[in-house]
Amino acid sequence: MIFVKILKKIEEKRLNNLKKATKLGNFSCYLYTRLGIIRITRWRIKFKEKTYYLLDKTISLNPLKATNYILKRASELATECTYRKVSYLLSKEISDFVGKNLIWYWIKRLGKLLEIKEAIQKQAILNNLRLPSTESKYPKAIIEIDATSIYKQYKGKPTKENLEVKLAICYTDIKRKNKKNYLENKIIYGRVEDTTTFGNNLYSLLEEKLNITYVKDKLLIGDGDRWIKEIKNLHFPTAKYHLDWWHLTKNIRRAMRENKRLNKLFLKYLYEGKADRINNRNFSY
Repeated sequence: MIFVKILKKIEEKRLNNLKKATKLGNFSCYLYTRLGIIRITRWRIKFKEKTYYLLDKTISLNPLKATNYILKRASELATECTYRKVSYLLSKEISDFVGKNLIWYWIKRLGKLLEIKEAIQKQAILNNLRLPSTESKYPKAIIEIDATSIYKQYKGKPTKENLEVKLAICYTDIKRKNKKNYLENKIIYGRVEDTTTFGNNLYSLLEEKLNITYVKDKLLIGDGDRWIKEIKNLHFPTAKYHLDWWHLTKNIRRAMRENKRLNKLFLKYLYEGKADRINNRNFSY
């Protein structure tokens, strides 16, 4: 009740300042907040040939009729759980019911807004309309790129069609704390996109977050696929390219075949960071 009264006072104060505004009616809606679901009423007005809800504009209420906290919390939970479980957890958290279909609608709309924002940022960077700083505060950056396939689903049932999901992770350093490794300034990007679109979007994201062009020491890690090398050559030409550990280990074992001694020795050098010793010695088979 206190929350509703505060909103009404804000609306009345704003309405008094707009003396030439025309009231078109008082309409109600349900607002999802951390206090639960609250029913509020607000005036729809016409002012300077524009029609809108005065309270929505005054407090920057988004069209999804949920506070920023609720939308953020729903998005966080949806990355870990199914919509049904998100509905259960969020309902418990605010002590009011939030349906899974509504949460799905929120996530879908937020995703569209994020795509629009990313598209604007990408075009600005790719067209040099908004150049970032010519300096980067990060001395190095590691970019790992890979792809995986997932089954398409129709009404919850897998089909025979596959989707190729391209994935990338970028970080500026690895720190060890409490016997665990942590990636600093971690950025994750994953989409079902063609190589050109994925490369453009990844580059613009890293340019926005890290000024990746001006990071002096860049390392790109991949599995050797041609599309990853194309992205590297186009967007990260100064980066060093390394084969990822899994494929490197696989290739060494394939090359050594039955020579278990050299296989073990080469892998030991690699994991100790002494790969140059493999090239600087003559090994007998």
